[in-house]
Order: sequence, then C-alpha cells, then structure tokens
Amino acid sequence: MTSAGPGTSAAGIASLHGPRCMTGPLEAVLASVHLGSEALPQLEVVITDDGRRAVGQVSGHELWAIEIPRRRWLETLTGQIVATTTMLLRRLIFVHAGAVEIDARAHIFVGDSGAGKTSTVAGLLACGAAYLSDEVVLLDPETSTVLPFHLPRARSRA
Repeated sequence: MTSAGPGTSAAGIASLHGPRCMTGPLEAVLASVHLGSEALPQLEVVITDDGRRAVGQVSGHELWAIEIPRRRWLETLTGQIVATTTMLLRRLIFVHAGAVEIDARAHIFVGDSGAGKTSTVAGLLACGAAYLSDEVVLLDPETSTVLPFHLPRARSRA
C-alpha cells in the first residue's frame, strides 16, 4: 500500500468546547489525524468548565460521557475521540498496528499489545523511515492507501 497525503484533519471531525487549557492541547494532538476523503458526522466534545467531565455527541445525540482523570487526561480524551471516530468510519478500515513509510511505500506491523510494534517502528525510524503511526492505522480499500494517524508516539519498551 502507499501512503496518502494530508486530508481532512481531526479539527474538522471534532468540535471541541471547554477550557482552552484543555482544548488547545487536544486540538494540537488531533490536528495531524487525517481521514482522507471520508466524511464523518461532526463529533461535538464538550468539556465542563472545571475540566472534570466530557460529553461526546453527534447530531445532538449523546454517544458518551466520561469523568476526566486529573492525570493522563489528554490521553484519556484523545483515546475517547479516536475510539468514537473509528466507530463512525464507514469506508476506512481501522487497524491496531504500527506503520512507517520507506521509499514512498507504507509498511504495516500488526500485532497484539506488547508484540513489539512500537519497537519495530522506532528501529525503522532510526534507519530513516518516515513515521506514520505506532498505534492506529487507517486503510483505504478504494485507493489502496494508508492514511497517517499521527498520535504522539508511544514509548518503546526496548
């Protein structure tokens, strides 16, 4: 498969409302998520003023409500939005995998958690590969492309 260029960013997928100290970092993390040409319903995420609770809704229908932990809140909200986005996908295929680009071709590494995907990606990056993801890969079966899903890299246990 080949790697696709930029498409619709996560900023177009999730409308974030709440304290800027939380929405700013969340927008920054999600800004590099691209879904190609797949149009998704607009996900609206509302974070309470005290930053302790968030609600996700589409077309006025609540999909989820979560308590936000004080520690690792960014990972929690990012994970919730990514999970919701993958649930809304109709055409793209969500795969728990790592991926790099070498010579304009995507290379995908599928495996269970702890199988070494992040370590493999990190090793290939050290050899000059371009980072696509080490957690989530979106495949577009219509165009045979891998869409970059640039969440912050996990830390390799190696």
